[in-house]
Amino acid sequence: MCGAVASELQAILCALHDSLMLLAPRGWLQAELEVGEGANGPRLASISARGGGGAQPLPHPKLNLDPKQEALRFSDGLADLAAMLAAQGKSWPGGKIVVERDDDHADWRLLRGDGSLVWLGRLDRGALDSLLYTDALFAMLQGSEKAFALLQADLGQALGENVGWREAEGTLQIETAGGVQRWSFEPIGRYSLEELSFTWAWADDALARRSQRIHDVCGAGARQPGLSVLWRSHLHCDEGFAWALAGHCAVALGARGLFRAEQHGSLALHALMKRL
Repeated sequence: MCGAVASELQAILCALHDSLMLLAPRGWLQAELEVGEGANGPRLASISARGGGGAQPLPHPKLNLDPKQEALRFSDGLADLAAMLAAQGKSWPGGKIVVERDDDHADWRLLRGDGSLVWLGRLDRGALDSLLYTDALFAMLQGSEKAFALLQADLGQALGENVGWREAEGTLQIETAGGVQRWSFEPIGRYSLEELSFTWAWADDALARRSQRIHDVCGAGARQPGLSVLWRSHLHCDEGFAWALAGHCAVALGARGLFRAEQHGSLALHALMKRL
């Protein structure tokens, strides 16, 4: 198999594994996926998974993602994988997928309806540690989500209904029903509504001049395994997931909450620090 094909298969497998981390119960170690034949290729029918020995799987943190949309993305990835395998003479219209993982690797076995093996793909530890959705990410977000919910509720009461905003002299001036409020703030990142991508403030030219604190909070230079969301400069993701990440950072910064500032097709996500 040439390097380009192997690299593309690896990229598809990484995307599929990310989706499976969202669709399967948290902490799973083995998953069996029933895959049917669809008009556009294999389509996910069901998932059964076994975890790490707990009576009940841990809940996923609030990621603001639609499971139905994620299942559709997963099926689209399966169709791409099947097309690449077909180009190599390995026909797979559907059947079953068995995935087993541990700390060091994840094996994906694509099986025909009779149980025979069509293809085996493996993600090593380096690949697993660089994925978007990991056990480390879930633990990190779950650890801060209650605190963020409380902060955001209190900030909502403090702001009330806001009808506009502008940045002036390094502060945010937020127009509310009760008048203009001035806040100090720390930029966290920007979400592009057109490209459906999130860029951290330290990688955004428009925000980078005052992004050192969020760079430190993310530990962007450390590249911590399992938390690539904090050191990748750009993420292709849903807006709700970007909000969940920014909420965690707001807690880490000791902020009063998050402010969503829409402008020119993008959303600047700012941590409000102190009312002035």
